[in-house]
Amino acid sequence: MRKFLNDKPKIKSWLKSFTYAFVIVVFIKGCVADLSYIPSPSMNGTLMRGDFFYINKLAYSPRFLRTPLSVPLVTGKWYWNGIQIPYFRLFGKPGIERNDVIVFNFPLAIEHPVDHREQFVKRCVALPGDSVALINSKTFVNGKASGDSVYPIFNYMIRTKKGTNDTVFFKKFGLEVDSKISDEGHYSFGITDDVARKLTGLPEIEQIKKQAENKDDQDETVFPFNENFPWNVDHFGYLSIPKEGDVLTVDTSNFCFYERIISIYEKNKTEIKNGKIFINGDSTGKYTVKMNYYFVMGDNRHDSRDSRHWGFLPEDHIIGKASFILFSYDKQNSHFRKGRWFKGID
Repeated sequence: MRKFLNDKPKIKSWLKSFTYAFVIVVFIKGCVADLSYIPSPSMNGTLMRGDFFYINKLAYSPRFLRTPLSVPLVTGKWYWNGIQIPYFRLFGKPGIERNDVIVFNFPLAIEHPVDHREQFVKRCVALPGDSVALINSKTFVNGKASGDSVYPIFNYMIRTKKGTNDTVFFKKFGLEVDSKISDEGHYSFGITDDVARKLTGLPEIEQIKKQAENKDDQDETVFPFNENFPWNVDHFGYLSIPKEGDVLTVDTSNFCFYERIISIYEKNKTEIKNGKIFINGDSTGKYTVKMNYYFVMGDNRHDSRDSRHWGFLPEDHIIGKASFILFSYDKQNSHFRKGRWFKGID
């Protein structure tokens, strides 16, 4: 007992140091920076499965804590959502630019508060006020073909000619033959259109074809999930991206685009009665948008669940910018990937 009493100053000093360190870590993780990793191939071409990368939260102005009564440093269900702080950022609006690779909370996970939803990483294709479309897999923003430095990848079916040493041939293009889908020399690769053009016409190639959807073949998993808009991942839009202050004209023909914004993201009660839209009990054909929205896609365009599948990304879900890769580990082959340490993300 006497020893415990004598150690009290040391215990107080230790607890004080621990508290300071804990607060600093929580502040840095919440407002300055964080680390994450890539668990899926949806950003292949830019980020690979197993990449560990740095999130710069200062890039878009730090988002203030939304759920104060929660276990710090943990996502998921370790929180009490009885108190929710309204959304705001410490230094004003985020300055997101087209083609930024951004990290955000998944909008469909409405069973959790915004800041406890799973983190996703995608490329910002269109900003608030833009329009976006995909025609034959080509992205158009504001009516112009996206002329950026991003080279997305698409699924291609490739068949080699008999007698070709496939392992040696594909290695020249950085492709692995574990993508073989039949014993007749059929392969399925995710490659850029530029690589596909280089392969076309080579003597080793029997056939090469992009595995794209046909126009007007509606994909029921693609936004806005309405038969009047038979869109798919390769033929999509035009879709206008709402911005703060926009006055939307809403009716039963276009409510499928805006219902989630009005009722879930901006927390209004909506219903349709006798062919009319009711918002918070009032019949109306107008709605003023309270927040900015964005459109994001994965660089692996045929293997990504993104805004084409769930619609607009609300600004209050955005966490920060994916800035650079710290290191990359290939779990399948049990080795660290060379050339990806401290690699910038463009």
